[in-house]
Amino acid sequence: MSSYRDLIDNANKNFEQIFARGDFKALSELYTTDSILYPSGTNGAVLVGREAVQNFWEGANKAGVKNIELLTGSVSLQGEILVEESAYRHSLGTGRFIVLWKKDENNNWFLWRDIFN
Repeated sequence: MSSYRDLIDNANKNFEQIFARGDFKALSELYTTDSILYPSGTNGAVLVGREAVQNFWEGANKAGVKNIELLTGSVSLQGEILVEESAYRHSLGTGRFIVLWKKDENNNWFLWRDIFN
């Protein structure tokens, strides 16, 4: 059986591939329907739901974000939530992020809360 870290590392690689293809609808479907994205540089604004997530990542790409690499750090199970603390790099810089992953009724993991700087 693979570890939770391996599971999330594979999910992050999938995220990178989908972003590189420019399929932002598919990217948004990696998030729960009630997801919340807390991006940096938005004056504290939060983005709720898949449509908002899709629009954000599409806009980031148009603004020059390319070659996203997600560097999986620690992953721990806290009750029914996986907590990921990781780093990223892309064409415009580097940073850190925390994602709370939530399982659906079919035992598939989705990004539920996503915050980064």
